[in-house]
Amino acid sequence: MLDTEHKRIVGSVDMSEKARENDITMPVVLSDSLIKKLQPSQFLIGLGINFEKRLSNLFELVRAYLEPPTDKEKGNKKSFTIPFIVVNGPIVQEDVLSTVVHFSTNSNGEVTIFITDLQDTNDEYED
Repeated sequence: MLDTEHKRIVGSVDMSEKARENDITMPVVLSDSLIKKLQPSQFLIGLGINFEKRLSNLFELVRAYLEPPTDKEKGNKKSFTIPFIVVNGPIVQEDVLSTVVHFSTNSNGEVTIFITDLQDTNDEYED
């Protein structure tokens, strides 16, 4: 379950601290809908599958694909999709989440990474 240490942003949660623990130095925000999909059921929690491990696995994938915008691209949108497999239950099955990683650069040149699921890409992460 998501703990209260994470800062809430409209429709999303600041996960920068957890991202730093996984060697991602830029601020990271996850959409509420993705967080909901990452939450394991009580059955899976009983099997040792937890939110923190899923989040860590997602950050490992993001880090592997991570290419922050270059100076030439600053101010331009940049995003990519990563397939992320989660196990769901109580009838254990694998589901593939299409996670969208979007870089957003503010007027100060600071880059934030927004991560959402594919169905939730209605530009709520716009500057």
